[in-house]
Amino acid sequence: MEQVIIQKNVVGKHELFEIVIPANSTATRFQFPDNQNLRNTKLKGLQIYTDSEVKESVLSSSLIISPSVLGFCYVTLQTYDGREVIKQIPIINLSSNGGFGVANLTNLGFAQFRNLKINWPKSYIEFTTPQSDPVDDLSVLFSAYYEDLTPAERNAQNTFNNKS
Repeated sequence: MEQVIIQKNVVGKHELFEIVIPANSTATRFQFPDNQNLRNTKLKGLQIYTDSEVKESVLSSSLIISPSVLGFCYVTLQTYDGREVIKQIPIINLSSNGGFGVANLTNLGFAQFRNLKINWPKSYIEFTTPQSDPVDDLSVLFSAYYEDLTPAERNAQNTFNNKS
């Protein structure tokens, strides 16, 4: 008989946030919000939810986007030094269930990162074609798992301290 070992991800801090796609929008690119709780942090993981897991956003009461729409969506994450460290990854890769069916939340499957310092307002999601609903706003709902920067890391990030 084989042994099965389930390894759960250790989660430090968590922030739920969303990108709202307005009804009848013709845009294909949407910036991440500037969330002050995610400033000066190290990103450990990122997860997206679909309407098969959550029906409505607790933040805006908008309907959650469906997996079929997310198949046309990509994520780009930029650091404070201007590098796009994650460039156009299919957003469905951030779903704990691959976008199909109900996630097994006891496993907390999410995309893990190694302490990325993300400049959220410069990061974005992008659709290959406009993906809005004619009547309702849609929400792309995310969970960010993170740790705060240490005081030394915050000081090193300050450009005034880096002048020669």
